[in-house]
Amino acid sequence: MFTQKITDTRLLLEFNTTKELEKQYLDMLIEACDFIVSEGKPYSENYDIKHNSFSLLHLIDDRKRFDIGKGAFNIIIEDNKIVAMSGIYMHDGEIAILNCRAWKHPESRVKINFMKPLLGRQLDVAKSLGAKKIWITANEYNKDFLLWSINYVNRLFHDRVDFSYIGLKTVKTINQHVIESHLC
Repeated sequence: MFTQKITDTRLLLEFNTTKELEKQYLDMLIEACDFIVSEGKPYSENYDIKHNSFSLLHLIDDRKRFDIGKGAFNIIIEDNKIVAMSGIYMHDGEIAILNCRAWKHPESRVKINFMKPLLGRQLDVAKSLGAKKIWITANEYNKDFLLWSINYVNRLFHDRVDFSYIGLKTVKTINQHVIESHLC
């Protein structure tokens, strides 16, 4: 498990299976998933372990999407709760998908920029996995945010990425809006 102190009160954790997590962090992850389900947003079903075999926890442990050599999942903890999370995995031999199952706590959405530590770490992982290209994907309900994020992410990581919108692509049987960059 990779750990990085971001600030005095903020910690970035990276793991491949929940078995790596200390009990307190696993409890926080389950609590965050339950909270997301309770929000009732279009994306909430992606965290519902009881009713969705493609929920985050199933992807991590049962489907092994973020296993060593395939990807990683990152969480940011502040004040003993998860305030942001997302993962990276290899889509095929040359494309890594970043920001998978991304979520930010509503109380932190405006106050804190998590893109830099999360995506910065995921760019490092993509490079270590041998990715040539990177994608960030979104469902229809997040398309506007994805398109807005192109310029933001390009400015934030100007020396590492140059994203552009490439349209709809099928990712794991689901049509997703995709932005793409070569990994610099």
